[in-house]
Amino acid sequence: MLQWYSLIYAVVSVVVLWVKAADDRPLLPVFGYLLGAYIALALLWLALARYIDAFTDGMASQFARNVNDSVRARGLREADLTAASLAGVGVALGFVGGLPEYATVLCAALCASALVCAAVMTRQEEDESEVEPLPTIPQPDFNDPERTEMRQYDWVFTTNPVWDERERVFCEAALDLVEYEERRALPRLTVADIERWGIEYVRKGRGPSPADLAYRLREMSRSRNLSRLQEAVLALSFAQGAIEYAYDKDTTALSEYPRYPVESLGDTVGDCEDKAILAACLLMYLERDVVLLDLPGHVALGIALDDMPLPHGQATSVQHQGRTYYFCEATAEGAWIGWAPSSLSATPRPLPV
Repeated sequence: MLQWYSLIYAVVSVVVLWVKAADDRPLLPVFGYLLGAYIALALLWLALARYIDAFTDGMASQFARNVNDSVRARGLREADLTAASLAGVGVALGFVGGLPEYATVLCAALCASALVCAAVMTRQEEDESEVEPLPTIPQPDFNDPERTEMRQYDWVFTTNPVWDERERVFCEAALDLVEYEERRALPRLTVADIERWGIEYVRKGRGPSPADLAYRLREMSRSRNLSRLQEAVLALSFAQGAIEYAYDKDTTALSEYPRYPVESLGDTVGDCEDKAILAACLLMYLERDVVLLDLPGHVALGIALDDMPLPHGQATSVQHQGRTYYFCEATAEGAWIGWAPSSLSATPRPLPV
């Protein structure tokens, strides 16, 4: 409502000041000043909204979400409020100090700010209404509830890569200790058998623990009205941030120790293949088509997006069995689907899951 009250105030002020200055102050040049003044205000507040949000590690956008708003809209509303304050000063100067042109410019800037704020808020509401609600997925049953413990996870989720909008999210999920111990006792495949890693560690690595986490990620996505693309990024960001990066030689007795998903959840540490395996497993539970990606000395994953456009434009992808899989880096916190490190020189080799 602030925008419409401000708009009415701006129109009335412009009319009054125009009549006062009609003899020697034409209104037409004012719009030239308006353009510069409004662009400066809008860019200033939008830049502050973006970079303050990044600096506070997502806390600003998390606070904005709690009041059912976004950092972008808050920035534009602040621009509107600032223009209103300056216009008030301008009106006083116009009547008291004989500066009607200055006052008219500020009032016109307020008018334009109000219109843009209203347009952005309307567009934002339309975008949110276009998101189809995600279907529910079943919550798993645990064989021995007494051998199950709840684990707390937190990580940073980048909701919009263009604006670098982030927020810290929290999730509680169940860890089946029986499943953990059974997987931990299994022998490990070597790097020479890497083509079998997807089948062994992702597909055969499914169990109640990663299934429960996937269920909770789906419920979180539904409550936040996330799109399917944002939900996929949420699952990817879990592997990126909730699991600490560590070399196998520092956490196990082996130089190469691919972990099953439940092991990564229990240990909360892992290297590139552990994070990629966990993310791929979660995405499979969320009904997404994925592959592991083999690179020299590195493992990532790929996801098929079913023609969903990426907001940041061009992205790295590979072809496998007639489908396009977009590169996902599971070790870089905040990296969106399609982003690949600049050091990537070899073509990733898809490994089926």
